Amino acid sequence: MNVLAVALDSISRATTQFNSVAARVAKLPDPQDNVDLSTEMVNLMQAGIQSQAADAVFRTADQLSQSLLGVMG
Repeated sequence: MNVLAVALDSISRATTQFNSVAARVAKLPDPQDNVDLSTEMVNLMQAGIQSQAADAVFRTADQLSQSLLGVMG
């Protein structure tokens, strides 16, 4: 399992979720669109947490790589 690939996939999914929420919220002035702002806020928060977690994975992998390189040489 490639940790960086998993983190990259997570960032991709978070970006997709951000874009979906933005598109739905952008439709708010249209009275025929039923957009629940509380649901969209939860979706934004989930995408943000997912993005932060992926960032932490990248930083940890970088630190691990640097530590391994330091040990090896």
